[in-house]
Amino acid sequence: MTSNGTDEYIPFNHDYTLAFKLTVGLVCLLSIAGSLLVIFTYVLFKNLRTVARQLLVNLSVADILANSSHIFGMAANLSRNATSAKKSDVHFDVAAACSSQGGLALFGTVACFLWTIALAFHLFALLVIKRSKVRRGLVAVFYVICWGLPLTLVIAYASGGFLGYEEVAHVGWCYVRSRFSQRWIAVVGYDAWMCLVLLTLFVLFAVIELYLRTKALAILA
Repeated sequence: MTSNGTDEYIPFNHDYTLAFKLTVGLVCLLSIAGSLLVIFTYVLFKNLRTVARQLLVNLSVADILANSSHIFGMAANLSRNATSAKKSDVHFDVAAACSSQGGLALFGTVACFLWTIALAFHLFALLVIKRSKVRRGLVAVFYVICWGLPLTLVIAYASGGFLGYEEVAHVGWCYVRSRFSQRWIAVVGYDAWMCLVLLTLFVLFAVIELYLRTKALAILA
């Protein structure tokens, strides 16, 4: 109930056009198809099973999870059957589906960010460190962090009731639910990881570029 005594509604649906739905679905399906191609290639051809492609396969799995959540959200949240409902009357399966999609989106998105960083670290280790033992040790660390951290976030957010319809940062979708007074929740759920990826990639590639330039100058000298 709102302060004026009227029912507070969940804006579970917006009047999106069919073109928007088709665009979202097509982009997600193309991304999933590309990720499946990477996975099938890795499985079928043993000579392609390098560490870099192993990391790429994990990134592809995370991408499939993230895009699957978007397709599910498009089909459920943007459906004309998912009409607005009173918060007190929300059916369990609708609320549970929204929370599930939010959890899957959070897990897949954060995992994509982390596996992207893992690939960059692997490239750095391959070109700069050049120690196979270090690279093999990093792979085990990547698995723990890139899958364990997103799972921890999902469990923590689900336990706190922060997964559901998002009214602030991702209007119209089920993701990390927050209010303007709790903006940090959405920041930790998405924005912070995106900034971390961009900053890490910039630093690592700058170091790699500097290293390669220094080595090239040393050879020419």
